[in-house]
Amino acid sequence: MNKYIPSIITLTGLFCGFMAIARADYAISPLLIIISFVCDGLDGFVARLLNTSSEIGKQLDSLSDIVCFGVAPAYLYYLMAPDDSYLCMVVPSVIVLAGAFRLARYNVLTPVNYFRGLPIPSAAFFFVGIVLAVDNENELIITYFDNKFLYLITPVIISLLMVTSKIRMFGPKSVTSKFKDYIFPVLTLIIFIISWFLIDWAALSFTILCYVVLSIIYTFMNQKVEVKV
Repeated sequence: MNKYIPSIITLTGLFCGFMAIARADYAISPLLIIISFVCDGLDGFVARLLNTSSEIGKQLDSLSDIVCFGVAPAYLYYLMAPDDSYLCMVVPSVIVLAGAFRLARYNVLTPVNYFRGLPIPSAAFFFVGIVLAVDNENELIITYFDNKFLYLITPVIISLLMVTSKIRMFGPKSVTSKFKDYIFPVLTLIIFIISWFLIDWAALSFTILCYVVLSIIYTFMNQKVEVKV
């Protein structure tokens, strides 16, 4: 029975991703995506704890990720479109396409202690923050995405960040016993906490942007170290 527990958790996350799409609700759907994110982290942890990791679990996790962090946020973003043009319908799909490519690449490349480009859950959190900010009537966010050009260019930029392999995005595996490895994650957490009190749900999107900037600095610093070595 233990070997099925991680997959049950993964499928629970996938169910929440589907419900996020089915509800198409600015308040409820983003929260369902957040629950999917919790399941995404929990299934791997439980699999390692029970020593039940499997190739099927890995593939199931990727399939769940593309629905929960690709299709669901892309659909919610589409619902925010400033008009009914085909362009506003088509462009959000780049989130799904980039996410699918990224997940496929992740499954075949040799594991490293950092993310190659923006992780798809982080991209999803960026859009979740936007949707929740709109739902909470954040005037700045609403005005920004009422501009058709800005609405169209934003998912393109986020998608490019997902598929690039040039930026090393720090993550849990980047943290070792060295003090310097804690600087960027802790700084990201501090940014989120402070921005949460200032801009509420928009803090999610703002923190992801800061995460990208900090990761560019992280990439530059590590490349300099490698050159010296």
